[in-house]
Amino acid sequence: AYGDGLTQENLPPASLGNREGSLFVKISPPIYTTTTGGDAYMQFRLFDAKTNETVQHVTYDISVSKGANPVEGEKPLVRDFFHAHNGLLTLKVEPANGSLTIFGDRDPFQAAYVADPGGTINIKGPVLQEGGLYRFDIQIFGVDNDRNIFVPDKAPKFETFLSVGDVFNFENLKYEGKPFNTTLISYYDKIDDFKFNSTTGQFSWSMPFYYDVQRLEKNPIFVHEEIKLPKALFGSSIFNATVNGQPISGRTLAIDPFTSPNAVILHYLINKNDVIKIANEW
Repeated sequence: AYGDGLTQENLPPASLGNREGSLFVKISPPIYTTTTGGDAYMQFRLFDAKTNETVQHVTYDISVSKGANPVEGEKPLVRDFFHAHNGLLTLKVEPANGSLTIFGDRDPFQAAYVADPGGTINIKGPVLQEGGLYRFDIQIFGVDNDRNIFVPDKAPKFETFLSVGDVFNFENLKYEGKPFNTTLISYYDKIDDFKFNSTTGQFSWSMPFYYDVQRLEKNPIFVHEEIKLPKALFGSSIFNATVNGQPISGRTLAIDPFTSPNAVILHYLINKNDVIKIANEW
């Protein structure tokens, strides 16, 4: 299962013996960007898809990598075993440069880091530090009892991609002879090649994208970009937007003049059908 561009997802069920286990994965705060600051949280909950009951004594084998299509052989940002007696696991992340440090004691039987009574394990290192997609590969190592583990080839496996917003501030641009600043936020992946044409009033930028149409057709995906423009210059403008040269409008381009007293905010909201159309044409 995939959820590109989202900050949380319920993954489709996998077999837990006589139960169907679904996994809830979430990054908090829900709108977390590179300028949010403070700690971030990666939350995991394995539950019975029929009863919604949280599965107890879960050992998670978690791997976190950067990007939709990580480089083969590249070491994951996180790869270890984590155990939550109550089944609810929260990895509290302090984004920082340097090597990864995990704070906690390991279970003597499974050698997994054991969460505190509230289900939390603290991590410090280069995780959720950059904007863009993060790939989560999760295998359920054991459930119900601290010594009850799966045969490896029968262990439930889940895969998802969650997103951290990347914030870009551009200053001292000029339009109609007047200077202005703008902010561009990408909730999907990092922005590159930002340009502004002061004569035509055209903004443009590019963003990496993994064009695998078969994968896109099978799984949920959502691309969200946001640009803030000063009302003093652009408040009464008519906006013509394109993605890969294809015009977008209506629900795909949401114009918000209300949230900020000084800025009009344009939201590019590219859903699955839009993405597949663009990918096929690309």
